[in-house]
Amino acid sequence: MAEFTHVDPSQFDFSDGRLARKCARVRAWQATRQEHITSQMNDGFRETTNTARPGDYIVENPGGERYIMSADEFEQRYSPTDREGVYEPDAEPVRVIRLDENVRFESPWGEEMRIRAGGVLIAKSPSDIYGIQAEEFEKTYTYID
Repeated sequence: MAEFTHVDPSQFDFSDGRLARKCARVRAWQATRQEHITSQMNDGFRETTNTARPGDYIVENPGGERYIMSADEFEQRYSPTDREGVYEPDAEPVRVIRLDENVRFESPWGEEMRIRAGGVLIAKSPSDIYGIQAEEFEKTYTYID
C-alpha cells in the first residue's frame, strides 16, 4: 500500500494555482434517510467517506464516484437539465493545485481524505479545501486559464 503524507491543506498557496471549472454533467438525488457514502474510484481506491442526511444531495460523477453536498450548496452549483436526475454545473471557477505526492488530510466534513500524486487540491474557500483524483479531475473539469 502506498504511503500518504499527512498535510494541512490550508498551508498550500493557491494564489499560483490554475483556474478550472467543472464541466461534466452529474446524476444526483436527494437522500431520504441518513446514508453513508464512500467516494470510491473505478480501480477500487477509497478516497473518503461522508454521511448524507435527509435532504442532502448524493452526487455521482460520470465515472461513478459519489459524494455528498448540502441542498443549498448543490442548488448553487448545479442546474437541472431536460433529463430527470441529470444536472449541469454552473459553479464559479476554482483555484487548483496539482499534487506531486500522495497526501491525506482532514476534509471539510471531518473525515480523512486521501488524494494520490497527480490529483489536485481545490480551494472553494480557506475553510473548504478538498481533493480530486487525477482521472476524475480530467473527466470532470477543464482549465480556463
